[in-house]
Amino acid sequence: MAMSRDVRLERSKSLELLWHFLEGKKCFFCKERLANEPWPIQYGNANAPVMDVRSITIHHKNGDHSDNSPKNRALAHQKCHKSYHAKLVFGAYNKATRKAA
Repeated sequence: MAMSRDVRLERSKSLELLWHFLEGKKCFFCKERLANEPWPIQYGNANAPVMDVRSITIHHKNGDHSDNSPKNRALAHQKCHKSYHAKLVFGAYNKATRKAA
């Protein structure tokens, strides 16, 4: 099913806004740019390039997912975020197994 004209325009404007708000933003963990598209992007014509937003996530710095204050949220690459939490889990597991031995 084809997208209606209004849906296409909304999608295009949303992409343009996404690029605008992510310009210069870096991953909390690796410090690499979240948006790797070459700059500058022509704003105002709703013709921004497509971005894979699934690769960006929000990290809660204090670990409390109910604390959604701006100071507790940080943008991160999903792969960096997963790696960070995996290291926490496996680090705790290794520490517990060393104590038990």
